[in-house]
Amino acid sequence: LMAIEVVRETWRIHLTPSEAAGLADKAGQSRDPAVVEEAARLALSVLPYAYTLSAAETQRALLQCGEQGA
Repeated sequence: LMAIEVVRETWRIHLTPSEAAGLADKAGQSRDPAVVEEAARLALSVLPYAYTLSAAETQRALLQCGEQGA
């Protein structure tokens, strides 16, 4: 189980949507394709809370999802 996967499963308890989106963005820049894919899943899990994100955070999360086909 990758750390980013644990974050995806538990971020609602410990992080704000903005913090989770930031982690997804950083993890999405990894060279490891599995981490990038899981980061897109994290970004996807944040999108239901898009109303709490800045426009840039929302746009980046959508872009990550689109790049990975999430």
